This record gives sequence, structure tokens and C-alpha cells, in this order.
Amino acid sequence: MTRAEDATMHTADIDGVTWSYRDVGAGPLVVLTHGTLSSHVMFDSLVDELSTRFRCVVPDWPGHGSSGWNSAGWGAPELVEGLAALIDVIDAGPAVLVGLSQGGAVSIRVALEHPDRVAALVTLSAGPDGPAAAALDAMARLGDALARENDAERRRLLAAQQPVFHAKGWVEANPGDATNELDVMLSHPRAAMPHATRVPASYESVEARLPEIACRTLVVWGAEDVRAGWGDAMVAAIPGARLLTVDGAGHHVLHDQGRVVVDAVAAFLDEVSARDGSRA
Repeated sequence: MTRAEDATMHTADIDGVTWSYRDVGAGPLVVLTHGTLSSHVMFDSLVDELSTRFRCVVPDWPGHGSSGWNSAGWGAPELVEGLAALIDVIDAGPAVLVGLSQGGAVSIRVALEHPDRVAALVTLSAGPDGPAAAALDAMARLGDALARENDAERRRLLAAQQPVFHAKGWVEANPGDATNELDVMLSHPRAAMPHATRVPASYESVEARLPEIACRTLVVWGAEDVRAGWGDAMVAAIPGARLLTVDGAGHHVLHDQGRVVVDAVAAFLDEVSARDGSRA
């Protein structure tokens, strides 16, 4: 594994795959990971707040943004081991892991498999299992279409999905943000999309292992997320975990109610940092 840098973004070679990541700020390490079809930019508002006192590392998953990808495909195990390896490459751990959707699912598993790398955990719209079978099938078909169709059809397909992931009325009320989100989703390598959208099918449930998570944990769900019921079960299973259910938010809770989420995550990290002194 090697690390290469330029003036804006950084890269790390992890098991032959180039991971691109933003690295900004100074202080205890916080690693923030995004959901499927998003990129590091989804955390810009949170990083603006946290980077005044934390070192924020924000990677693009393989097949997303500027990161490379394995043409044979990849799954949850590769992402879990890759994220743990990235923390080692940065050589500033243990890290607070903040993950939304796929990012949260991977972060949960890193906390279980590599507890020495994790100082604290924040999950946003992420549970211990994968999506339902119907959702997995729909995601796979979407990925195939994103690789195959012309740009206009790709945009139409993705725009049709946006209301599913946001609070009711968010897309109509925030046309500029909705367009920016579409542009990010359309920016990824076409040929990677069938692989990226099949990653959720590779998650094996870790519900029974949640009591093994030993670090301080904040669980965040949007009240309108169809899987928000996981919140109570997760905090009941993870020792000392806290739950924040955000009204007026769907799966993309950070977009839907950004100020609420940014303030809550920042307060949690400040508390963790204060308790641990010089490290989060």
C-alpha cells in the first residue's frame, strides 16, 4: 500500500485499487464514508463544521468519483478491509467512523472486525443487515441501465429514484440541491455501476453481533426512512448507544435536515474528544 498526494485530493493504493479521498483539517481523525452512487461531496457541510477541530478524511468508494475499481467486482468484505487499510495508510488512527447508508453499513462491520481502528461510531441511515430482496433486484437493474443507457435516460432513471430516498417534498423544495445530487450520481464510471449497485447484496447480517461493538456509538435515522425501525433495535443491542430520530428526513438524512444532523454529530464528536483528551 502506498500513498500519493496532490494539492487537492489524495490517493492510496489498497490491494491494487486506487482509493481517492479528501483530507482536510487537523486534530483527532474522523473518516466519513458515503452511500452508493454518492461521493465524498455529500459530507461537505459536515466537514466544514468538523474540520475546524478534527482531521476529516472522506474517501470515494471504489467505482465512485475518482477512485479506481476492480473490474471483477467487489463486495462488503473488500470495502470493510479496504477501509481498515485506509486508516492504516493514513497512520493517524484510531478513527471516529461516520457513515451514511453503505458507509454506515461498512463502518459497523469495521467496528466489529477491527475494533482497534475505531474510536467511536456514527451511523446514518444504516442497519446491520442488507436491503430487502426487492430493493436489491431494483438496484441491480438500475446499475445495469446506468451502464447501458444514454445520458438523458440515465438522468431520468436517477431522478425517478430521488423521492424514494428523501423526505416528502424535499426534491420539489430544493431543486438546486436535487440537480447537484443528480450530477454526482451521473459522474461515476459507467462500467462500474453494475458492480457498485450489487454491493448491498453482499452484506451478511451482523445483527447478532451488535452487542460486540465496544466504542461509543450514535445511531441516526430519518423518521421517514422505511428502515427507521432499526433505530430502537440497534441502540438496545449496542452497549451505551444513543439514538437520534430526525423528523422531516428520509434515507438521505444529512441532505434533508442538514443543520440538525451536523449539530448532533459535531456535539457527539466533541464529547468523545473531550473524554479521550487528545484523540477522538
